[in-house]
Amino acid sequence: MPKTKRQKMDKAIVIALIGLAGTVIAALIASPVIERFFEKTPAPETADASSRTKELVFDNDFEDGEVTGFYISSDDWQVIKDGGKSVLEISGTGSGNTTASFGSNDFSNGIIEFQIKFKDFDGFILTFRSSGDETYTLYLAPNGGEVKLGYGSAANDWNLEPFQNGVSLLNFSEDVWYDVKLEVLNDQITLWMGGNKTLSSQDSRLRQGGLDFAVQYNGTVLLDNVKVYEFSPLNK
Repeated sequence: MPKTKRQKMDKAIVIALIGLAGTVIAALIASPVIERFFEKTPAPETADASSRTKELVFDNDFEDGEVTGFYISSDDWQVIKDGGKSVLEISGTGSGNTTASFGSNDFSNGIIEFQIKFKDFDGFILTFRSSGDETYTLYLAPNGGEVKLGYGSAANDWNLEPFQNGVSLLNFSEDVWYDVKLEVLNDQITLWMGGNKTLSSQDSRLRQGGLDFAVQYNGTVLLDNVKVYEFSPLNK
């Protein structure tokens, strides 16, 4: 059935975050500040994810028809069949966002993976390390052909502040599955789309918090194979 393209979104993107819970818990930096300042190369503790073991802590492929582990803020969702597999369909409310909280409220270092298909274009959001008044955000804007990584806060009216090197162009298509992988290790944040490294940024303001998906306004997406891994400390 033909799709109606949405008008390109205003450049001043305002993230309406609904239902975020939890508190910010500060994490101590492993090495002393003076030592970190004088090191000529980044320490493995902050830069090398390949040396970490990872543990799968959240997994839902919706094949049982259930949304176990998700809290969804509105009734605009259902588990449907797509190409013979069960997937989660979520729509915005028209006047606002539908959010889907999942996983724990203390995600820190790890990997978030999922597959997404846009049925109707509008913004899609993944927030991570989120508290009630601050969040990191992955923003997929198919109307504008952009992918963004940034920071948002209540103090700044939830305007998305992109990280340095936190914006990339991507020509989205409707009814195409995209593999998304977001790796977070201390202040390093790296995004892969379709197996290609798309963005790599740094920010040290937030250390841990909750995870949420959000579908904006007139958007409709399909989600599948949502996984969350946590990295083990190097000394384990």
